[in-house]
Amino acid sequence: MFQITLADAAGRRSRLTYDPHASSLTDENGAPVVAPGNAHPWPTAPRVDGAAEPGRKTAAIRHLKVQLGLKCNYACSYCLQRFQPEHDEGGATDVLHFLERLPHHFDGGSDGQGRGVRIEFWGGEPFLYFKGKLRLLCLALKNAYPNATFAIVTNGSVLSAEILDWIEAMGCFVAVSHDGPGQAQRGPDPFDDPAKREWIVHLHDRLAPRGLFCFNVTLTAQNHDLSLIRAWFVERLGVRDPSLNIEGMALPYTDEGFASAIIEPGAQRSAMTSVMKAIIEGPGLAFHSLRSKVDDFTRSLRARRPSSALGQKCGMDRADSLAVTLTGEVVTCQNVSPEATAPNGQPHRLGHLDALPEARLTTATHWSQRRECAHCPVLQLCQGSCMFLQGKAWSAACDSEFTYNMGILMAALYLLTGRVPVAIDGPIIRPVHGHA
Repeated sequence: MFQITLADAAGRRSRLTYDPHASSLTDENGAPVVAPGNAHPWPTAPRVDGAAEPGRKTAAIRHLKVQLGLKCNYACSYCLQRFQPEHDEGGATDVLHFLERLPHHFDGGSDGQGRGVRIEFWGGEPFLYFKGKLRLLCLALKNAYPNATFAIVTNGSVLSAEILDWIEAMGCFVAVSHDGPGQAQRGPDPFDDPAKREWIVHLHDRLAPRGLFCFNVTLTAQNHDLSLIRAWFVERLGVRDPSLNIEGMALPYTDEGFASAIIEPGAQRSAMTSVMKAIIEGPGLAFHSLRSKVDDFTRSLRARRPSSALGQKCGMDRADSLAVTLTGEVVTCQNVSPEATAPNGQPHRLGHLDALPEARLTTATHWSQRRECAHCPVLQLCQGSCMFLQGKAWSAACDSEFTYNMGILMAALYLLTGRVPVAIDGPIIRPVHGHA
């Protein structure tokens, strides 16, 4: 239980009681701040714990992430993929083999034609594989599973008329990873090249009105002012409401990544305040993920969602979420090589598509196995940060996610009550840095 102190415009104080495990938020009289909806049973999420309690995968895939390879023309300072060991990425022949074997291990969604399924194509930079693998793969999957939704994440630097026409023909959702005024931490800014800028603006203008486009922004210690980020895109695109999303926090997957993670107290206060103010004052709600998180928090209160129903934030601990290479290697997530080893010493290669029932997720740790998560007021919003980080990297990631989600929690409480949170008291446990 957490006691939340609020202040109104006149400085008068009141208190709320919040239990993130029961999704209960009550006022001083014990009345719920959000009226509960109809009760319904909640399934218990799997609680993966490394090799002791490994996760499983199923043929009822509802989220399929296909890793085309890890080649990229950028070298983002905080990117996990940048330091992954090389592996056999396969070629056009492997695409055909993948397409042949997939129907034997995938039920095709609720209707056998992709209904309820999301298929994503990942690099590296996926459009580096456009002519050799991506075009063939996507067309075949679209024909086989026409009711699935398709998505791709790109840095936007290699777009062309041919690629734009293909994207529209496929009805593919596109996210362009770009940090706005903080782009220098990623690499060259395609907006600085008139031709590249034209393709990106063209893509935004054609797809955003149909809900098929967004810019994915990663927040860093150097770049977390949401109002400035939004203003940057408004100026560059010349549109009032650019389609924006927060990809997440820069997490310290490598030593280089620590410089971008929001772990210093000053940066944490700045980021937390920025997120809260941006949501309350409006610019933050231009980011799809922030709107979604605020709405989800309210829904959790209305539905009394228990913490037992919470899996990891990325969803890759779920049995129906699968990341796989074109050669059939099942991996922890789309950002790791099958040749890599997780921080807990387990291989990121979990198994093979041809033996999917034997694949084991041994690299992950569910939030319930981390004492900080079980004693955290933002549990319902955060859901445990990266599931395979350990030691000082996980501690730093926890700090970054706590900062971000605390800003969202404070803003959500203000929107619900009209009062500003000024203190949260309770059994909060924070990581001890430098300890494994």
